[in-house]
Amino acid sequence: MYNLGIDLGGTKIAAGVVKNNHKLLSFVVHPTDAISSRDIILSNIEKTAKTAVEKAGLRLEDISFTGLAIPACPEENGTVIPECPNLPRLGRVKIRSILMKSLGCKVALENDAKCFILGEWLAGIAKKAMNVVGVTLGTGVGVGFLLNGQLYRGHRWCSGEVWDQPMFEGGIIEDRISGRNLAKNAGAVSGKNVIQMARKGEQNALKLIASYGYNVGWLLSFIGRLLDPELFVLGGSLAKAYDLYKKEIDVFVKERWEIRLSKLGHKAPVIGAAMLLQHPYPVPS
Repeated sequence: MYNLGIDLGGTKIAAGVVKNNHKLLSFVVHPTDAISSRDIILSNIEKTAKTAVEKAGLRLEDISFTGLAIPACPEENGTVIPECPNLPRLGRVKIRSILMKSLGCKVALENDAKCFILGEWLAGIAKKAMNVVGVTLGTGVGVGFLLNGQLYRGHRWCSGEVWDQPMFEGGIIEDRISGRNLAKNAGAVSGKNVIQMARKGEQNALKLIASYGYNVGWLLSFIGRLLDPELFVLGGSLAKAYDLYKKEIDVFVKERWEIRLSKLGHKAPVIGAAMLLQHPYPVPS
């Protein structure tokens, strides 16, 4: 049996075909073109999915299930993408029925951070761990929980949605933990550019990265004290700079919880999305 995983982001769409043994048979990336219309974004999702199937040497008829990782909480029992900041032109859309029609198979939606940690648990750095927290550090911040060997969704499908949590000092968590805000404070194009500046020894960039790490450490400590996981898995573009802010994270985490960096990178949410159906997870019929 072959499953298809799709990871829908604000800048790119990644897709791949996965076998039951969690082996990735193909992996393709296509620009989201998020500033375009809804129809173009939906067309890009379909094109990326079909390209992944073709690269695996298969036909759509060979795909039994498709999982879609989205940068938001699915609504209406996992059938709808709500309006989200990363995809303002897409708006609210009943995407499950659209994909079922275009791909010809059962489809399920899930938050991308949850798909990330499921992928790392099945085929990456978190194998065999029973209680794991995945934290994606990129343009924004995402959190996914795998507790007692199962994904934890929550009553409203929104567990781990910490990004807009108000802070006592004003603002929200993502004002302090996001590549977007990091770039803004540094006068750079992106968080990746700030990392490059820091590696060149630019003092302002190093100071901003240290503050970023301090805030990430605070978040990990808060989650850790609530759930006491075996380990945290960090992913996303800014996790690659972990060596630059590890000292600040250690102020909070120390030796209390283990931290590992993603092994699968951008492939993790694709694998996780593809395998949603197999790890017992309620999928609408």
